This record gives sequence, structure tokens and C-alpha cells, in this order.
Amino acid sequence: MCCRRFRETVTDEDGDHVPLIKTWAADLFFGILIVVSALLLGVDIELSLQQINTFKDVLFWIEFGFLVMFVVELIMRVWVDGCKYFLFFPNLLDTFIIGCSVVEYIVIAAVGDDVEISALSLMRIFRLLRILRVIRLIRVCPKLYRICTSLVAAVRAVSWVFLLLFVFMYISALSCTVLLSNSQVPLIRDNFGGVFPSLYIHFVILTVEGFPELVAAIAEESGWLWYIYFCCYILFTNVMVMNTVTGVICQTVVSQGSADPGAKAQCFKEFDKLKEVVLDCMLLEGLSYDVHDEMSFEVFQQVMRNPGVRASFDAVEVCLDLEEEQLFNIIDENGDGKLSFEEFFLSLWRLRGSKERLHSLLVQSDIVHTHKRMRDRVAQMSEDLQACSSQECEMRGCQILDCFSCFWQKLALLVLTLCHSFCPNFMLHVPREHTLLGDFGALDYLSWLHA
Repeated sequence: MCCRRFRETVTDEDGDHVPLIKTWAADLFFGILIVVSALLLGVDIELSLQQINTFKDVLFWIEFGFLVMFVVELIMRVWVDGCKYFLFFPNLLDTFIIGCSVVEYIVIAAVGDDVEISALSLMRIFRLLRILRVIRLIRVCPKLYRICTSLVAAVRAVSWVFLLLFVFMYISALSCTVLLSNSQVPLIRDNFGGVFPSLYIHFVILTVEGFPELVAAIAEESGWLWYIYFCCYILFTNVMVMNTVTGVICQTVVSQGSADPGAKAQCFKEFDKLKEVVLDCMLLEGLSYDVHDEMSFEVFQQVMRNPGVRASFDAVEVCLDLEEEQLFNIIDENGDGKLSFEEFFLSLWRLRGSKERLHSLLVQSDIVHTHKRMRDRVAQMSEDLQACSSQECEMRGCQILDCFSCFWQKLALLVLTLCHSFCPNFMLHVPREHTLLGDFGALDYLSWLHA
């Protein structure tokens, strides 16, 4: 019973029981312990280098207290997760670091910590492993851990960029070695007298450090064209390639963050909470609704004029500066003037963060309006062509006119299909039944047009 109460002492916002070790407060507490322990480790190393033994015993017992806290944390996490705790590499690394620290203190307690023992290679290894405690800070900080995982995911893409950079540096180094290895200037001969020195100096020039004197000496001896060579080299390597690396890393971090299961779960939770708040505001306003019914434009106006509803959407930064008719046209996917409640919430949820992008929403509203007008005009044109061709065929019965009208029918359908496909709206989706294709599939239509 005590263990059960210990494991379920905290509840989240939904009322579900959460183990104490899984809360943000526990992560913050142990994160602070890791930071303080890392600072004390630096103080201990500095005092040992200065051969100051005044605070040696105090630091020993303080670090021992931190180790006890870390052992307690490990036991609590294993108690909550069970054997699944050891299935993840970060948890294994934590266990290894804490285990090495425990072994170190056991050895010190059994043998002693005099000069002879501290000089042993085994003790030096244990003391070096204490530095790895700082790595544990990555696990207790979710955002820091997410950045590290994103950087690891970006290694594959970045490695190809680095390979391109190395190939370019290698070709440049070989060329400069052939041209400058016989120079009479010692500075040039020392840096370009061999392949490896030339490759290294090209890397140094890539970092834009200490190259002006070397470039000036080369240009003075061999001509001013070397200025152009090194300028082009720096522009390609330092500006283009390195900025490409930065862009690849940023793109990977963003994609990893959007694909994070925790972020998705939090997004769904916020969506459900927003939906609940809006429905409660509608009830307080006296608006009767059924989630299976459809929302007309008049009901949409009443809902969006409710202060509680507007405050709820404003909290998620949905732009409400548009006119109600424009906003309704944007989120009306079917274009039939009606919205289901699920379509209403999902469409407005997609607009979160649009508060600072009013211009893009205005453009989107114009695109939706123009697309609807184009669709109606093309539909009317196709109906007129079909009616005209039918009348001509009935009156004359001419095979040539029949073929001619059939050609215009196919042409009208082709134009309509292109207009249906060329809809650069971000949220709009025009169903297939609104076009003249009817129930035809894409393959049926193409085969019929080819015939």
C-alpha cells in the first residue's frame, strides 16, 4: 500500500496518476543537482591542481551526498519503469556513470585516497568518468535532449556536405601544392610544400583565420590572380557550404520537433481543450447545437461574435481580424455554405499562429473566391457547350458537327480538370462531385479522352 501511494502521489491536469519521479518538479530538482555537482567537480579539479587540501574533506562529503541522491533517483526510476528502463541508451549511460562513481567511492573506502592510490590508472579512469555526469543534464532537460537528437539525425545529411567540402579542399590543396611547392619564400614553402600541410592550411583559410599575410606573400611572388583564387575559395567554402550545413541542421531540428510524439500529444490535448471551451461558451450563450448537425453562416456569425469563443481562438493566435464572410469562405472546404462542427474546429485549428500573417489570409481569401467563380463559369460554359452540341446534332445530324461538338466537350472537360487541379489554396479541397467529371475516376477520364 505504501509503495502504491508513493508511485501515485501526483496527478496531472486530466486527473491521471503520475509517479513523482516523472513530474517536471523532479526533473528540475535533479537537473539543479547535476549542475551544482558539475560546478563542484570543476572546483575540486582546480584545487587539486593548486595542491590545496583545505577543503578536500568537505568537497568529498558533499560529492558523496550528491552521489546518494543520484542513486536514489536511479532506484526510483527503475522502480517505476521496471526492466523497460534499461532498454534506452540514455538510461544505460546514466546507470554506467552512477555505477562508476559508486565503485570509485567503494575503492576509496577500502584502500584509501593517498598519493600512491590516486596515481593508479584505475583511479584516474574513475575520476575521468566523473566528468560524464554533466552529460546527464541532457536527459533531464527535454528541450536540450530534443536538440541533441535532432543534431544526431542531421549527421547523415551533413556528412554529404562535409564530403563535398573535403573533396573541394583536397583538389585545391593538390593544385596549390603543385604550383607553390617550389616557392623561394619560407612561409609559402612551409605551408604548401606537401599535400598534408597544404590541406591543413586550406582548412585554416576556411575558418578565415590568419590568412591575409600568407595570401599577400603568394600574390607578391606569383601574381594578383591568387587574390581572386582565395576569395573564390572562401566564398564557396565558408559562405556557401557552411551556410548549407546550418540550413540542413535547422531544417532537421524543425522537422524533428514537429514529428515529436510528445509535441503531437500536447497539440491534440490543446485541441480537445479548445473544443471543450468553445462548446461551453456556446451553451452559456444559449446556442443549441448538435455535433452531427451542420453550421450555417448565420450560426457561424453568432459563434464568432461570442466573447468567450473569440478569447479562446485568440489564445492560440488565430487571426480574427478578417471579416466573418472571408473567414467562413476560407474554412468552408466544400464550398456549400455549411460547416460541420468537426470541420469548423479543425479548420480554425489549422489557422493557429496566423495572427501575425494577416496578409497571407487575405490572399488566401481572394484565391478561394476566384477559384469558386472560375469553377462556376467553367461549369456553365460546359453546360452551354453540351446543350449547343446536342441541338446542332439533332437539327443537322451531321457526322462532322458531331465530331466537332465532341471535341469541344472534351476540351471543356480538360479545361475544367486543369482548373480543378490548379487550385493553390492551402486548405481548400473541392470534391470531385462539383466538377463535370461526375463519378468518373481519373483513369477513366484519361482513357475516355484518349479514345
